[in-house]
Amino acid sequence: MDAKILPASEVLSVVVVGLGHIAAKHAVVLAKHPRLRIVATVDPLLSKRTGSFVGLSDDVIHGTDLGAVLNMLDAQVEANQRLVLVATPNGTHISLARVAVECGWHVLIEKPMGLDPVGCVKLVDFARRRGHVLAVAMQNRFGWAARTLKSVVDLGRLGELRMVQIECFWNRDEKYYSASKWRGTRDLDGGVLFTQFSHFIDLLLWLLGRPEDFSLLASNQAHPGLELDHDTGVLSMRWSTGMLGTMAYTTAAPPGRAVSGFTLWGSEAGVRLTGQYMDRLEWFSPGGALLPESEFPVLMGAAGSPVSPISGSSVDLSPSDSMSRAGVPPGNTQYLMWDHLCGVILDQQPLLLPPEEAMEVVRFIHDIHQIHMGHSSV
Repeated sequence: MDAKILPASEVLSVVVVGLGHIAAKHAVVLAKHPRLRIVATVDPLLSKRTGSFVGLSDDVIHGTDLGAVLNMLDAQVEANQRLVLVATPNGTHISLARVAVECGWHVLIEKPMGLDPVGCVKLVDFARRRGHVLAVAMQNRFGWAARTLKSVVDLGRLGELRMVQIECFWNRDEKYYSASKWRGTRDLDGGVLFTQFSHFIDLLLWLLGRPEDFSLLASNQAHPGLELDHDTGVLSMRWSTGMLGTMAYTTAAPPGRAVSGFTLWGSEAGVRLTGQYMDRLEWFSPGGALLPESEFPVLMGAAGSPVSPISGSSVDLSPSDSMSRAGVPPGNTQYLMWDHLCGVILDQQPLLLPPEEAMEVVRFIHDIHQIHMGHSSV
């Protein structure tokens, strides 16, 4: 990893909490982006940095206690240039984010925001009262394909929405779960909807809103040793408009490339979001023809002006020059998300990852589990 400390002027100083697999992916972007620098790392289980973080400069602080590290940095980092990345097990997200906010730092939480919807509500309110940005890494929203699909839905280009079908066929074997003791546990992992598939729940709620009725059929097909009750499920949904939907998901698929898809059918046409990184769109025309991206209908507003990639936003999310200079592919949604957070914190741009929407993802997954176990929805 290219780990150099950039000048502090107009640069977002980042403290990385949790030095596992996900944090390493974020660190690649942090090392390449010209407006980001890592100033500290924290891991309660590691007295020294390991893996890709070993190459960081000695000037980058490391510790096992987040509060203590942030107190050390208090006089070194400008108040409006601080951000903590929480990339720890799911069940620890809320408590660590609260420590960061209490110490005066903005926060980006790796998905999900947490496992407890009540705790999420309290965290969002706490960050708002303190005046700090609280965001969750739902980076799939920043891809061209997802943003175009959002515009298609908001503009009514599919006609009356009638059906949504989501497929998530992944493999997580015993090696995956044995690599980290928290994986597969009820209190720290929370289940496959939280850990593997919350991005798809986020897209579902972002595009279509919360369904009025839903139920789950589920089973544990390949992971009998886990605390969690299922690795495979079929979620059935109905909206107040009469639209129906299903989400079929599993971590018990055969080893190999994951298969994911998000298909919407309306009275006028259909559209499918697919690809390994959910970065491809397929348009099903009224005549039944499947049109590739190059022939996708041009999205124009009522006055003939181009529609913003994200509904209601005037923020330009097109690939920046910094992406080209850093050698980052234009479709790298994680880079685009971090680029956006730089604009939010350093340039006072509007936040396109509202914590209330990330909180709703947690609440919906929690309610799915509750109904499946025979309890009432919250």
